[in-house]
Amino acid sequence: MFAALYAPSLPAAALVDVARAFTPRFEQLGSIILLDASGLSRLFGSAQELGEHLRDALSKQSPGDSLPRVAIASTQTAATLLALGSPGLTVVMPGKEAIALAPLSVAVLDQFERLSESTQSDPSRRVLAGEGGESHWLFAGDRLENWMAKMKKANIPVGYLRTVEEGFNAPEVRDRHRLSQIPHPTAGAIPNIETPLHMSLTPTIDPVAAPLLGEHTKEVLRKTLGYDDRRIAALAEAGAFGKAGNTA
Repeated sequence: MFAALYAPSLPAAALVDVARAFTPRFEQLGSIILLDASGLSRLFGSAQELGEHLRDALSKQSPGDSLPRVAIASTQTAATLLALGSPGLTVVMPGKEAIALAPLSVAVLDQFERLSESTQSDPSRRVLAGEGGESHWLFAGDRLENWMAKMKKANIPVGYLRTVEEGFNAPEVRDRHRLSQIPHPTAGAIPNIETPLHMSLTPTIDPVAAPLLGEHTKEVLRKTLGYDDRRIAALAEAGAFGKAGNTA
């Protein structure tokens, strides 16, 4: 879900302040501020309740004779168009966008196009952007290593997904001596990354390799089901464990 804020009588900075009070995931589209409302229901309730919170926050900033507009919809485009063309608070449930957008005038569509064109010509006006509320375009502007350094400098907890090979070669893993090997009966030694967690009352247990196919069959049959060797052998001969005669 996305929420669009529109209040022509307010400076853009005031709209940004309102948006920032609700979520860091927002963008500026000309005179419109778009919020990614995903997950905000946990803090502010339903879409209708969220819209009322946003409207009230804008109203406190707006002159008495100016009515701010708030629109909530499942897409950025729908929310923006409804904020431009519908007064007050508009909340549209998913699947109802076409019905809500149908009464809008051509002038609203023209205004939306001008906003889109102005934003494309000046990307710095977008705080967070991308279809679906993603911010890929922003992070694409610099290298991964630089973003990591910037966020760590700003004391922002940050990490990124690594491939298995990158994980084994990560400086954090090597500096903390987290690399080990697990003995395997057929594959030799398997490389492993140990957990960095140490608990004073719960000592760690050395990891073991994954069992071979059927490695614990006899043990389970004996200890759990109480089968004796004769019965286990009969099952093996009947092919219960795969190929007949397999007693692994």
